[in-house]
Amino acid sequence: MKRILLVILVLILALTCFACKKDGPKDCNYNEYIMDINLQDDNLLCKQNFIFVNTLKEDLEELKFHLYPNAFREDVANKAYKSNLSQYGGLEITASKLNGKDINYTLSQDKDIMSVKIPKAKLNEKLELYLEYTVKLPACNLRLGKHNDMINCGNFYPSLAYYDNDKWREDGYTTVGDPFMSATANYKVTINAPADMVIACTGDIVNTAIENDRKIVSVNAEGVRDFAMVMSKKFQVMTKMVNNTTVYYYYFNDSDPASSLSVAANALKVFSDCFGKYPYKSYRVAETSFAYGGMEYPMLVYINSNASDKADVIIHETAHQWWSVLVGNDSINEGYIDEGLATFSASYYYLLCGDENRFNQDMKKRSDSFKNFINSKKAAQPDYCPKMNKALKDYDQNEYSAICYDMSCAMFKNMYDMMGKKKFEKGLRLFFEDNKYKIATGSDLHVAFTKAAGKDMGKLFNSWTLGTVQTFAA
Repeated sequence: MKRILLVILVLILALTCFACKKDGPKDCNYNEYIMDINLQDDNLLCKQNFIFVNTLKEDLEELKFHLYPNAFREDVANKAYKSNLSQYGGLEITASKLNGKDINYTLSQDKDIMSVKIPKAKLNEKLELYLEYTVKLPACNLRLGKHNDMINCGNFYPSLAYYDNDKWREDGYTTVGDPFMSATANYKVTINAPADMVIACTGDIVNTAIENDRKIVSVNAEGVRDFAMVMSKKFQVMTKMVNNTTVYYYYFNDSDPASSLSVAANALKVFSDCFGKYPYKSYRVAETSFAYGGMEYPMLVYINSNASDKADVIIHETAHQWWSVLVGNDSINEGYIDEGLATFSASYYYLLCGDENRFNQDMKKRSDSFKNFINSKKAAQPDYCPKMNKALKDYDQNEYSAICYDMSCAMFKNMYDMMGKKKFEKGLRLFFEDNKYKIATGSDLHVAFTKAAGKDMGKLFNSWTLGTVQTFAA
């Protein structure tokens, strides 16, 4: 009897450990952000408990956090904006405690990195960092900002830097690309806003209450690598179910919102069928005032209200739920991975829906665009080499778009043509399954597609990433 009980206990422990590793969102070692956010005019008054689990190294002595809102200050080197603002933003910390005791911290010169010294933390030891801070919303239509009755709240809170090669990454803000990289975590968030404010956010809204003309929204998000919000009193909302996921569309300037919702829902289903199951219960698409086409966050995307082809933007940003959100990557140094995959996927969507002509048109458009770019570059700089594995700071906007979108998309089309549909899709699924909730690298991409192809794809990958491929020779 004792032996049977022992076997049962071992099985239970094994299954528990397997669940923590396999399920992703239920991972028992994720860090946790518990946030209380109070919107007051142009400010977010915030309280944040950050529960850190040391899975990084024995005797860890320091934590570092990105304070991205400080890239919206006026007097910074690494600005988040390209032209002067009528109102600048920023983040000011007003209280800080570690395990209940007051602590000091240091800020970088731009005040965008906060460093906190901690007692030597053993592996798997938990620490709790409490912060109170105020975020001043800048007047702009960027990831963070207030513009035309829309409030975008992306990258607004102190977020743990990524730990890589035995050190914290301190990459500064850039106006080119997406200068963010973060590990998966869990979030419990309470949002306090005016009663008539409609809130689109990362996560599942578990409760909404009205108290004294204020709306109190409680949100849970498990297994996500960021938290963001879009708020407006102008929002109307439509919903549609896809498998076990509710798709929400928040709109204010869409002449055909039912069509946009349908596109979002269908893209979620098509990609889930092709790449791997979308694991969350909610997906929110928010039409907003935004300077670019769109922006992806976990379970939430921004869509430019004035986008010329709103459907294309919705499909592209939905693809990012797999490539960037679920499968993370170093978008600062390998931005071609998520942007190339999302760009190819947005076109591949049409092929999966039976519209081969649209897929071919999109591929030709991307190819022609890159040819024009490379010919122009080589005319001015004959030895120019279009390397894909460059840091964001080394790109200008035109080069970034040409390489990380057009050229990377062409790489995946090249692989599709060489491997065939069945093996290529197997490669996508392997890349997703092997790397979801993690940070993937170009090497992981190589491994997945080599497995799917049944032969080494290294020569092909290297010819593209190193810029030696001859596909676009003038």
